[in-house]
Amino acid sequence: VTVTPQATFPKTIVIDFGTGCTSIDGVLRKGKINIVLSDSVRKPGTTAVMTYDGYHVYGFKVEGTITWTNTSTPNGVSWTRVISNGKVTAPGGNYYWLHEGTKNVTQTAGANTPFNLLDDVYSITGNHTVTNPAGKSRSATVTEALEKKVICHHVSKGKIKLEGPNHY
Repeated sequence: VTVTPQATFPKTIVIDFGTGCTSIDGVLRKGKINIVLSDSVRKPGTTAVMTYDGYHVYGFKVEGTITWTNTSTPNGVSWTRVISNGKVTAPGGNYYWLHEGTKNVTQTAGANTPFNLLDDVYSITGNHTVTNPAGKSRSATVTEALEKKVICHHVSKGKIKLEGPNHY
């Protein structure tokens, strides 16, 4: 991992997995993830723009841009993540999926106890679309905000609407 410059913003962070690196949990990655951070992630308005350079996970090539924006207010932490021009290509390059979407996360409880993360609760909204090479698209849209409590492994409530044909 390299960070330049060290003391000022914007910063460029490069995570380089080289020609192949297996993590402690067995995930094989290669290539680079590049992140341009506009300011401290704690400041509202800060963006982090992530792109890929020859990045692969288990042989699947990952492309596109992810833009994370801190949308926090004095009432709590919040952020938005937008994926644009996303593409995942299967090993061998014969099949791919295009994807794009937006995820909004807002803290709904626990903001008054910053040193106790266990009472934090987050609301998640957004949408995502995946399209295969035949042009068939499938979308997921949060129709009732998902609730994720930090102390729980899974989302505890909310609704997602899935639409689209089978991707055969």
